Amino acid sequence: MGWISDAWDAVTDFAGDIVDTVVDWFVDIPEPPKADEAQKGTLLNKQSNLAGIPVIYGQRKIGGTRVFVETSGTDNTYLYICLVLCEGEVEEIGDIYINDVLSSDAKYSGLISIDKKLGADNQTVSTVLSAAPSWTSDHTLKGVAYLGMRFTWDRDVFGSIPDVTAVVKGRKCFNPAKDVDSTSLGTHDFDDPTTWEYTNNTAVCLFDYLTNSRYGKGLPRSAFEPEFDSWKAAVDFCDSAVPEYTGGGDIDLFDCNAVIDITKTIIENVKILLSGMQGQLVYAQGVYKLIPERDYASSFSFTEDNILGNINVEGAKRRDKYNRVIATFTNPEKNWQQDQVEYPEAGSSTYTTLLAEDEGFKLETRIALETITNAHQARNIAYTALYRSRAQLKCSFLANIEALKVAVGDIVDVTLTSLGWEAKEFRVMGLSLLPDGNVGVSLQEHDATIYTWNEDAQITAPAATTLPDPFSVANINESTISVVSSEAINDNGSSYQRFVIDWTEPNDNFISDYVVQMKEADSTDWKLKKTSDEPPVYMSDITSGSDYNLRIKAINSLGVSSNWVYFIDASTNQTTCEAAGNTWDGTRCLVNITADALTTAAGGGNTTYYQDDAPVNGGDIELATGDLWFDTNDNNKIYRYDGSSWAAASGNLINKTVTTGLSDISTNMGSIDSGSLNINDLFIVNSDGAVVMKSSTSTGVDRLVIENNVIKVIDSNNVVRIQIGDLS
Repeated sequence: MGWISDAWDAVTDFAGDIVDTVVDWFVDIPEPPKADEAQKGTLLNKQSNLAGIPVIYGQRKIGGTRVFVETSGTDNTYLYICLVLCEGEVEEIGDIYINDVLSSDAKYSGLISIDKKLGADNQTVSTVLSAAPSWTSDHTLKGVAYLGMRFTWDRDVFGSIPDVTAVVKGRKCFNPAKDVDSTSLGTHDFDDPTTWEYTNNTAVCLFDYLTNSRYGKGLPRSAFEPEFDSWKAAVDFCDSAVPEYTGGGDIDLFDCNAVIDITKTIIENVKILLSGMQGQLVYAQGVYKLIPERDYASSFSFTEDNILGNINVEGAKRRDKYNRVIATFTNPEKNWQQDQVEYPEAGSSTYTTLLAEDEGFKLETRIALETITNAHQARNIAYTALYRSRAQLKCSFLANIEALKVAVGDIVDVTLTSLGWEAKEFRVMGLSLLPDGNVGVSLQEHDATIYTWNEDAQITAPAATTLPDPFSVANINESTISVVSSEAINDNGSSYQRFVIDWTEPNDNFISDYVVQMKEADSTDWKLKKTSDEPPVYMSDITSGSDYNLRIKAINSLGVSSNWVYFIDASTNQTTCEAAGNTWDGTRCLVNITADALTTAAGGGNTTYYQDDAPVNGGDIELATGDLWFDTNDNNKIYRYDGSSWAAASGNLINKTVTTGLSDISTNMGSIDSGSLNINDLFIVNSDGAVVMKSSTSTGVDRLVIENNVIKVIDSNNVVRIQIGDLS
């Protein structure tokens, strides 16, 4: 058992003897980068006398290792190469490609000779290589499939040592379902390889790898014999006929067409083979049992009567949960290059649904299916892997001795009222016998709906757990949202508009932050955003007089979000919504929140406006002569209200640079007296530096006067209301 690892030991902590353990296909599915590297090596030619010899199961295109290279003839006319392909004995070496062109192409006519050796243990010397000076009759390479080749030099055809690949039908294997000792019609003898046959059955290939002593584990027949029925059942299951696609012909449920790299560890290769049939390899009492993962009837019920305690439950972690799986595989229809399928397809309704379930988070993974060469089989495994990842509730507990009635891989049901489980189905992943005779049990949630080839088949989904779900965040109650438009003052004394947004926090202790977003009512871009750990939130960067819409969501400490909650009106149709002055977004009526116009009192009688369009009488606005308007849409250009209209203030130098002499701009700024600057008697700079400023030169209006270092506010009756400076 030393090379077998537990599929799940994170939540079990039972100190006792392991009764059963399992290697699961879903644990450590290879990632594509490793597969890409392997693929490149698979099709390349390399030169070595130390490289490992791969094992081919099923049919694959492969390069090889040049273990012998020699020339002969006048001017080295002939090039001899021994290219080792794989372990033997194989069924067939088919098409051969020279520099990616079929060897039968007319360009090679008369230039190449090839001897295909299948790797039988009694094979004889290559007749092609025998003509090489150094190749002797002792060089038979028994048990190794290889090509003996001779190339005749032609500068128009060969620019260098040719690159050679071949399509190989791989190993002949012992099939437990055809065992002569346990099957009445069996023809395969475990001890006689000459009775074995070519196969691409994944269960048979795994059995061969575990029993072969040259490149595999070398387990004896006795390590499987008591569980031969499980291996026979797995063989039949892999050969189950399924429609390749709607309206298409039947194919096998699982096929194995793999190049096994023997430099990898045995456990790595076992997992590669298991991943191609969704299998579990169970080790129990010294015997290996194979269980392709599918739906089985429950074989045992765990209840409060046989569960003693120590109950641990672990939910799916986000990093292990997917809403899209991309599976890479070798595609013979694309010259045996890497290809990929995905489930679900991006933009599909299924993907949209899953994405919504995951609060919009893209949970994507890539897996390498190194035994698969059919796109439909790859897509089906991607489908199963996706939904397997979404049903990863794990449970462990201490049970009485009755638990030994089950075995790893069995489907059981659990009833625990404290967790709201009523006959909830799990798969047994581990059993430990404790010194006191009790049993530690480790379980993995079982969802029967994910194991059918027909994705549309409906099977009752497993009972939902009542444990708190860390991936479910409470929504904000939209009725508690309030928004107030208010004016605030900057440090420099200028004013700005802002919204004060408040709401009642949900009763969810895991919420860590809130995201508040706003958009202009006539836009779809929620470009205004603030994050806060509590309400209220102050949203600025808004335009006075404009309408805005609002939405808020909560985020927990895991980064999981609630749904967006919109500030909405009760209107249920576009007509009613828009009649109320709000915005209909296609599904809901968004309340239009108006940013009030900014106002700043000047001298107690006039008003200064900061906005992008001219203020008009009406509503809360009552214009008066002398009011000022800063046009925020035109660099704060200043206008003055003359009682009937807005006129550009004389001498407006906002965002202007004066580069000319005073005499050149006198027509624009008013009279300029010698030695002083005078702008329409409103702004005077005397030659002695004294400054006079008046908001008006009329005596019948409220006005502000700064003169002789005194500030006065004078009303329309010419009465000084405020004076700062000389108080005499």
